[in-house]
Amino acid sequence: ALVASFLDPALRAGDPVLAVVDAAKRDEMRATLGPAGDVVTFCDARAVGGNPAQLIPVWRNFVDANAGHRALWGVSQALWPERSSCEVVECLQHEVLLNIALADAVSLTLLCPFDESSLPAAAVSGAVGHHPCVRTAGTTRRNPRYLDVDPATLLSDPLPGAPEDAAVFAFTDANLPELRAHVAALADRLGLGREQAGDIVLAVDEVATNSYRYG
Repeated sequence: ALVASFLDPALRAGDPVLAVVDAAKRDEMRATLGPAGDVVTFCDARAVGGNPAQLIPVWRNFVDANAGHRALWGVSQALWPERSSCEVVECLQHEVLLNIALADAVSLTLLCPFDESSLPAAAVSGAVGHHPCVRTAGTTRRNPRYLDVDPATLLSDPLPGAPEDAAVFAFTDANLPELRAHVAALADRLGLGREQAGDIVLAVDEVATNSYRYG
């Protein structure tokens, strides 16, 4: 209902609308909006946003593709209950970077809904702090909890430790082929496709080679 009230002006005016939400939210939106919601373009958030860094290009492309329109509207779901703790951190960084990446998109009004009943309280609280406005009960107001964060500070947090079941492989420049074969075998065991497995092998090889030569 909150999303429907937000999109009402867009639907009445026939403005372009993009909703990047998961399948369940998409179905709920369609049921709530009815026939008027046929003008909304839906994009599966879980498909394009498994890596939260892939969400900003979706919104950038939407803005660029509709540059001639008076007003653009969007609904962006970056968080869902199954997100890991590391993914939540990436999502919060995404929310900060989104403000910068779309700062010139003055025609775009974007709503980022957070379901407090299913998401961790800390994740919701952190997300709220990254939005200059907040919408509740059909009204939008300036967010008194907004933190104008320098995105560089987000990248200074320490990385989490390796998981207990992480594969371990000691290497030098002499056994890098064995390392590549080891990673390829892991990728095959996980059922990854040839192209994705090749990308991972290449990435690991680059990191290993450079860490040994220059680290």
